[in-house]
Amino acid sequence: MNRVFAFFFLMSLATASLFLSPAAAQEGAVLDCKSFLPGLMVETEAEQFISAQICDEHVINIDLSWWDSEDLPCNPAEIEGEVPEHRKVGGEFLERILGALASGAYMVRPRFSISCAQITSQLNLSYRKIHPAVFFNNVHFLDGINAQSARFNRSFGLSGSRIEGAFNGDNLNVEDYLFLRGGAKFIGKVDLGRAHIGSNLEATGSTFENEINGNGLNVGGSLFLRGGATFKDKINLINANIGLNLEADGSRFEDEFKGNGLSVGGSLFLRGGGVFKNTVLLRGAKIDGNLEADGSRFEGTLDGGAMDVGGSLFLRGGATFKDKINLINANIGLNLEADGSRFEDEFNGNGLSVDGSLFLRGGAVFKSAVILRGAKIGGILDAIGSTFEGELKGDTLKVQGSVFLRGGTTFKGRVNFGNAEVDVNLEATGSTFEGEFNGDALRVHGSVFLRNGATFKDRVNFGNATIDINLDATGSTFEGEFSADALRVHGGVFLRGGATFKDRVNFGRARIGVNLEATGSTFEGEFDCDALDVGRSVFLRGGAIFKGRVNFGYAKIDVNLEADGSTFEDEFVGNYANLGSNLFLRAGAKFRKNINLRNSRIGGNLTASGSIFEGEIIADGVNVGQSFFLRGNSHFMKRINLISSRIGSHLQFGASRFDGTIDLTDASVGDEILISSPAEAHGRPTWGDEADLIFRNTRVQALQAELHAWQREDGSWVNTDLTGLRYDRLGGLYAEMEGDSTNMADADPRLLVEWIENSQRDHDKRYDPQPYKQLADALENSGAENSAHYVRHARYEYRRRADTTPVSEKILLFASNLVIGHGYKPVRVLWWFGGLVMAGVLVARVSRAPELAGFQAKLWYSVENTFPLIEFKECHKLIEHQNSFAEALFHMQKILGFALATILVGVLTLLGS
Repeated sequence: MNRVFAFFFLMSLATASLFLSPAAAQEGAVLDCKSFLPGLMVETEAEQFISAQICDEHVINIDLSWWDSEDLPCNPAEIEGEVPEHRKVGGEFLERILGALASGAYMVRPRFSISCAQITSQLNLSYRKIHPAVFFNNVHFLDGINAQSARFNRSFGLSGSRIEGAFNGDNLNVEDYLFLRGGAKFIGKVDLGRAHIGSNLEATGSTFENEINGNGLNVGGSLFLRGGATFKDKINLINANIGLNLEADGSRFEDEFKGNGLSVGGSLFLRGGGVFKNTVLLRGAKIDGNLEADGSRFEGTLDGGAMDVGGSLFLRGGATFKDKINLINANIGLNLEADGSRFEDEFNGNGLSVDGSLFLRGGAVFKSAVILRGAKIGGILDAIGSTFEGELKGDTLKVQGSVFLRGGTTFKGRVNFGNAEVDVNLEATGSTFEGEFNGDALRVHGSVFLRNGATFKDRVNFGNATIDINLDATGSTFEGEFSADALRVHGGVFLRGGATFKDRVNFGRARIGVNLEATGSTFEGEFDCDALDVGRSVFLRGGAIFKGRVNFGYAKIDVNLEADGSTFEDEFVGNYANLGSNLFLRAGAKFRKNINLRNSRIGGNLTASGSIFEGEIIADGVNVGQSFFLRGNSHFMKRINLISSRIGSHLQFGASRFDGTIDLTDASVGDEILISSPAEAHGRPTWGDEADLIFRNTRVQALQAELHAWQREDGSWVNTDLTGLRYDRLGGLYAEMEGDSTNMADADPRLLVEWIENSQRDHDKRYDPQPYKQLADALENSGAENSAHYVRHARYEYRRRADTTPVSEKILLFASNLVIGHGYKPVRVLWWFGGLVMAGVLVARVSRAPELAGFQAKLWYSVENTFPLIEFKECHKLIEHQNSFAEALFHMQKILGFALATILVGVLTLLGS
């Protein structure tokens, strides 16, 4: 007590002049402490010291540690053992002090602070109006603080303090700052429901062991929960309003963070290594600036459903999210960035709206589903280089920029962009897709890039999609089905550059504005382009390999279909296809099975040059607007069916090998059939042992061939059905080159007849005169009349030899040939006349008529008797042979002569006509 008394005595002397100074009088400082602090009960040394400081010394910053006898921590909560008495202050004492200072009339400055004290009982400031700023620095409250509905005209601080009981700030009003910072520790509940803080509420670096209730809290400045603060129980900011920023950087939240309906005028910072052990609820929150969670750890759900962020949402920088992220129907004014972070549960952005761009890039890892169903992205969606282990659900997504899934991104689950709309490009270059890629009814206003080594291990579906520019899958690998049924691409489709398709490729009913290119790629399953519509060309060339069926049935291709140099191991189907220009099957292409072009229409040429055809070519009913070329050292191993085909210009068989039947029954060729040409042109074909040519009822203007072109290498004639073949002339393109004729009209007619008779199977077993007639007419049209006569003569001989010809007719034909060569060798009748005359001379030798003595008389008599219209001597009529035998023979001679004369006149008449 002596020490205390001495202290107060010395302090009174030192400050006496202050109370007596004119300045002090002017400020009203000379007052009676008892009247100023009515009812003040001083019980402890600390209370006596405080009252003396206020009443006698006018000191406003009170530090109770200055008179410690030893070096002790400022905060009594950190003192081991008994707290000195001079540190202890009752709550009721402080209530009366603060109540007495409420008017502020006794304060030189509007501030009161106390440090290093232990408040031994509850501090009850409820409904009080406190004028000065009040600061409890490093104070230990053994009980709670009740500031319900209290009003602080300035700031209120508990920096570095420890509050063992509850802090009740319900409806608290602090006009300036509320400081709960500096390592403060709150053991009980902190209630700031409906509280109003005019400036900042700062809890930087503090610990809250119980619930914080900020429901309806209103902070005019910023709310700082940052700097390593620890929140061990719930924090409730439902419907709170923060005028500037809410910052929780680097802090730890062990229970729920409830911010549903929260309003932040600035930004919300949950970044810098913050730890959120439980749910973060921001449903319906409104944040005018950014929401930043960079580098933090969220072990519970981050629920921002219907949240409105005026700036950007940053979930980047290696942040970890162990539970779901809910951004359903949220609105982000700028960007949403999740670069390089880890998401171990669902990322749900169903109905999300991002006015800027959505970045899920930079090595981010998404372990579960990413849902962007119905989301709207104003910029780009960028997932470059990240990993998605669950499904990416982007159905009905709308992106006003591009979608980047490229650069080594890995998608282990399904990627779904069904009914999505992308205003620029969708790029998946060089990435890996282990689940299905679904773009059903997708709309892309730019291009879709699936190129440069991308790998798709499951089905890729662009059924009913629309792409305004190109679909490019150059050089990539597709292990599942590639389905583009009813796809619409205004530009080109590129499946080229060594791309590999291990399952079915389906472009059925697709429409492609420019080209479909599959150059140099490998297709292990069916390539189905049934009813495809291509605005320009289809390229299946450049060493492409097709191991499954290739189907262009009912396809429409405005320019070319080119299969040069490629390999087709299964059927190639183009039945009912419509090509505006050419079909190229050339340059070393290999077709292991049938080619079906039944009833197809080809506006230009069909060229099968330099290739190998191991199966049939089924082209019955095909319509080729220009020429059909089977040349260039090709090899046709089986049947070529051109029944009822229509070829507008040329059908050319060049220097190729044909092992099967070529059937042109009822076909029509507008200009020429070229069986062969000189070697310097296209050469002549080689016929296998089983080769047949069927020209039954074929129609062509000209037939061009070297005669030996109809023969096999061993000299035998290739089997040829010429029945009904109609051609106007022989010879055509390349018929004359360097003086060598390859025109059949110039051939030996005997060889021509041999060609007809030996090339047709069972030639003599049935009578078919049409090939002879047709050849003879063509020869005559070509000016080879003698050859024509020879062929016509051969036709009658063929009739005579035919098994179906009656015996009587054979006899007549024999006689016809014997006498007049069937009318085509009339000179024979003259020989018969001569023979008949000589026979008459011999008969005249047995006649006894004296008028026939001598050879000359016998000769002239025989001539006159043979030619009934000629009379040399009148006396010849009166000759009596006196020999009945001779008489009968001369009558016979006259009859035969008359008959021969009649035949001769008839033949001459026919030949003349």
